[in-house]
Amino acid sequence: MKKYLSRRKKKTILTALALGLCLLTPWHRAEAVTSYTTPNGLFRLDYYGAGKKVTGKWYDEIMLEEDRVYLTSQGELPDWQKERLHFAADYWEGVLKHTKTAKQPAVLAVTVNHDYYNAAAQPSYSDVERNGQTVSVATPNAVLNDGKTLRSEDGPAGFVVIGTPLFPPDGEQDRYDMPLPQVSYMALTPTVIHEICHALGIGAHELPLTRFSEKPNLYESHLYDWRGVQAKPGMEIRTVNHGEATEPYFDLPSYVDDWPDAAVPYFSGSHVRDVLEGSELRAYNYYGYKLEQKVPGLPVHGNEGYGDEDVVNLSHIELRNGWMSHQMWRNYVGFMEAELAVLQDLGYSIDRRDFFGRSVYGDGRTIVNDAPYYARNADGTAYIAGAYNENPYGMGLHIYGSGNTVIQNAPLMTKGMAAVGIRIDGCGNDVTVSRGVNVQADGPNGNGILAAFGKDHRITLAKGSKVTADGEGGIGAAFDFGQNSLGNEFGSRASYAARYFSQYVYGFEDMLDPDLLETDGPLVDDFTVRGELSGKKAAIAISDNAFVKNIHIGTGAKLSGDIVSRWVYDDDKITTVINGETLPDPAMKRQYEGDEELTTRLSFEGTGLSYNGNITGADNMRLNVSGSLVYSGTAKVLSATVEKGGSLFGGTYDLIPDGAVRNASSAGYSLPYKLNGNSKELQNVGLFTNHGTIGATDKNSSLRINGDLLSDGMLLAWAGSGAGHIAVSGRAKIDGSDVQVANWGDVLPDEKVTVLTASSIEGDTKTPLGTRYAVSGMMSAENKIENNVLSVVTRTENNLGEMDETQSETFGAMTAMYSNLKNNNDARVNEMRTLFHLPSSEAKEALRAISSNASAKNMAAVQRSNVTQHLLSARLNEAFTTKPVKVKIPVQHLMDVNESKAVSTEREIALKQNAVEQNIISKNATAQAADKMDDGVDVSLNVLEPAANEIWLKFGKNWGDVRGDTDYHSSATLLGWDKAVGKNWRAGVFAGYGQTNFTDNSSSNKLKDVRFGLYAGFNNAKSEGMAYLDYGWMRNKLRRGVMGMTAGADYHSRILEVGGEYLYDLQAGQNKAWHVRPYVNAQLSRLWQNGYREDGAGVFNQVVQSKRNDYFGMGAGVEFKRYLAGGNYAIRAGVKHAFAGAEPRLRYSYMGDAANSYDMRNVQDKTHFVLSIGGEVEVAKGWSIGGDAIWQRGRHDKDLSCSVTVRRMW
Repeated sequence: MKKYLSRRKKKTILTALALGLCLLTPWHRAEAVTSYTTPNGLFRLDYYGAGKKVTGKWYDEIMLEEDRVYLTSQGELPDWQKERLHFAADYWEGVLKHTKTAKQPAVLAVTVNHDYYNAAAQPSYSDVERNGQTVSVATPNAVLNDGKTLRSEDGPAGFVVIGTPLFPPDGEQDRYDMPLPQVSYMALTPTVIHEICHALGIGAHELPLTRFSEKPNLYESHLYDWRGVQAKPGMEIRTVNHGEATEPYFDLPSYVDDWPDAAVPYFSGSHVRDVLEGSELRAYNYYGYKLEQKVPGLPVHGNEGYGDEDVVNLSHIELRNGWMSHQMWRNYVGFMEAELAVLQDLGYSIDRRDFFGRSVYGDGRTIVNDAPYYARNADGTAYIAGAYNENPYGMGLHIYGSGNTVIQNAPLMTKGMAAVGIRIDGCGNDVTVSRGVNVQADGPNGNGILAAFGKDHRITLAKGSKVTADGEGGIGAAFDFGQNSLGNEFGSRASYAARYFSQYVYGFEDMLDPDLLETDGPLVDDFTVRGELSGKKAAIAISDNAFVKNIHIGTGAKLSGDIVSRWVYDDDKITTVINGETLPDPAMKRQYEGDEELTTRLSFEGTGLSYNGNITGADNMRLNVSGSLVYSGTAKVLSATVEKGGSLFGGTYDLIPDGAVRNASSAGYSLPYKLNGNSKELQNVGLFTNHGTIGATDKNSSLRINGDLLSDGMLLAWAGSGAGHIAVSGRAKIDGSDVQVANWGDVLPDEKVTVLTASSIEGDTKTPLGTRYAVSGMMSAENKIENNVLSVVTRTENNLGEMDETQSETFGAMTAMYSNLKNNNDARVNEMRTLFHLPSSEAKEALRAISSNASAKNMAAVQRSNVTQHLLSARLNEAFTTKPVKVKIPVQHLMDVNESKAVSTEREIALKQNAVEQNIISKNATAQAADKMDDGVDVSLNVLEPAANEIWLKFGKNWGDVRGDTDYHSSATLLGWDKAVGKNWRAGVFAGYGQTNFTDNSSSNKLKDVRFGLYAGFNNAKSEGMAYLDYGWMRNKLRRGVMGMTAGADYHSRILEVGGEYLYDLQAGQNKAWHVRPYVNAQLSRLWQNGYREDGAGVFNQVVQSKRNDYFGMGAGVEFKRYLAGGNYAIRAGVKHAFAGAEPRLRYSYMGDAANSYDMRNVQDKTHFVLSIGGEVEVAKGWSIGGDAIWQRGRHDKDLSCSVTVRRMW
């Protein structure tokens, strides 16, 4: 229903709200009046019931007759309206909490009128002229700041009338708990807040006026006209807007000169100047158009006429869109800091820092803001660092001016209702939240950052910064002009649009020029997030009236909460809610004539990004990814593009907006719309374009596209479930796309991985369909399209390159085992995944490890070992030892020739015998010689001494390696007993314990060996020899490394061994330094090894059959031995050859394939060159030390053994 108002009622919304304080004794009120007193008792609201009238001297005698009709209440306010009045009174009590002189509540009468399409109030003025008399009434300022009292006969301090046509009891309830107006009606709460402010003293004397009172109030004394002329008592007021500053009158513009050249008055005081920081402010007119004028204070309205009548109005502060202005569009629910500064200049004790951390009113400034915002101490003199400020409507930083560069360098913390961390108005401001700085607006409906007016702003959250709005209804970054606090019928604002009165209320519309209103551009050019941004309701919220051109999400960004855009640019979709009814609003069409589309570009540009919120911008936002993003929400956008080098994993993308038209031949849709009366089309709608890499997040989810896909990038799939692919509802054109499986490790040969599903698929992949390509060393794949499904099919294939015989056989064994397990649906087939996904080089090593012949190599090494023979030979060399003896060489006597020859012969024989070969000198010969000699010279000789029956202990150590990169080291201990058997023979028994550790690239074996045996040896002047027989038991502890697993087995073996050696001295009996001694030896053994089964490596465990192996080897060579005065040493060189059993082969199978068995090959060197050196030397009388070292070398292996002997002889 249309409502037509008179021009007078349209020209003003509210006049002033009267407020005063009562006497200590409450003034009388009717019994039907109910009351509300604020928590700290500063204000009291009295609600007058139907028929009850406000009385008192002021109202009965001084108040204008035409306004007294509103003193009698015509009804009751509903509870929700009373609640809003209570909040307004509470809010002002909080602002004035440092006022200490009030002695009783300020009483405010509230009435209801059913005929008044408005809300109004009357203040009590001091020194009011009426009928030629001056009537003095105490003002609220005097009561609050000076402790004065009102006379009881004057009635309540003031009254408010609520017109039910404008504020219907069953109407829309205003959201006073929001940072911006968000209702279509006039908002009741800020209306009452506004009027209380007038009552507190922001207001001139009652209008109309032609001159100032002879006793001007405090507010009037701070007024200056455009020339800088200060208001004075009785000064004339002219509305001619001309004249020099020296002329003694107050110059105001006339109503018809209101714009754009009019020059308005301004308010100035010390606190206001402090807030402005030296800046001059632009003035604005009734419609919100900016004037050419700038003033060194706060602009004041000046003139509010109608027709050709001028009505002086000096009571409103004309800050742009401010709630204390009389502009027809306002988007504040509380006050700006400068408006609170006016009250300070009027004498009120207000802690501005409790409500604003800092305000920037100037233009073109560069500011590093180190001012924080926290809770204040009780005296209002300092912040409490780290404590949340809890005031409603508080602001950490307010940027009112334009063209400023502001770096926020200090924390801002608030959790008050509808509080804001940073509010940005003006135009072209560049705002940055620095690294390490937190901006927290965590109260109900808080906004971390709010861009609320203007155009071309740039906002950056630096890496390491944090902006939060984690309270109920909180928005991290809000971009919104808000609604009109006066109600949308009085005007609207949007990017590229503005409107005056609505045709639905007043019968006409008036489209305003956005350029003159500073809305002819995007509200925000660039919003860049490199830090943390969170909001319980939304991380980012864009209103239907705000255009944000670019949103950049960079490296380091962390978003929590949805991204929501309701921006409307289509003429046919632009509506306005007026008095609760949604109506088309053609006057708000976006006045944009450019070629660019008015859609937001949301770009994820950083690397390592993750986001799980929903993105809503079905017809106004395009998604672009040039970095790397893991996404798990739903994006309702016009289109999505992944740039080359970018990656996007996961998410659902609804890309087809209402009204979209499918393209006939090409992928995607178009979207027709109207902009500023012109028909246009958006292209590439409903299209997901991929030049980078896209795919699901994991195998349990899919990337879903409700639209078409155009791709020449990488398409990524996950194997292992029914999901993990890209699902397209429309057409997919994939020519030139590559295909990859993210988790190849979950894929086995002969399996199919779905990459893409669509209603139709066109084009070929980069690797042509049907062409096999290597996936790993043992598996290939090919791309296929069947039934509009793009998939990857795998095959077993040898991509290993050159292999040896063992690797080749093992490859065959593994493919056979895989087939067997898969055909039998054996779950153990999954244990082969790792093998089938190794690259070629690693796969070949794995095949070698799988078929490791460690057991066979250990078997061969044990049987060819000659440690036992070596230690027994060393023992016999010690047993056939020599002993130093003293003999007499007598003085020669005369005798016959025969006797002389006999003695000489015996002597020569005795002297030539060496320590090893010497026999005992015949006692008879010695006696015959002695008979013929006198006592002669003592001579020392080494003679063989038969050893006693002895127990002996020997230790040996050797190191070596065998073919196949197997190293070993062993130790042996032999304990024995022997005795002389005849003149040159010894025989004995022994027991031995040995331990050998084998290692190669992938396995190890710890072998423990216990032996018992017999041995015998002989030694005469020309030859020596030995033979032995032993039987033993061995315990094996085998461990093999297989692709990170350890296969293990403990098993036993037995051995029977016989061997011996013969050596002949070619220089026996000759007096020479070196003796050449050829030798020959032999070794024969039989080893029985038990079968065993490994565990620890699953299907790759070996099951090895038992084995009997016979070994026979012989060696031959020559030893060179030299005798010294105190010992001897020998060098031996020879050849050793294994004639049988050097390469035992074991038969084995794998745990995963018992049906097939294989030979465990063991290729070893059979012929070895042997070189040794040993000796013994006397180091002290009766002490000798000896030892030897033996080195054996084959073509591929070697062995080194050493022993040391220390002997003491008596």
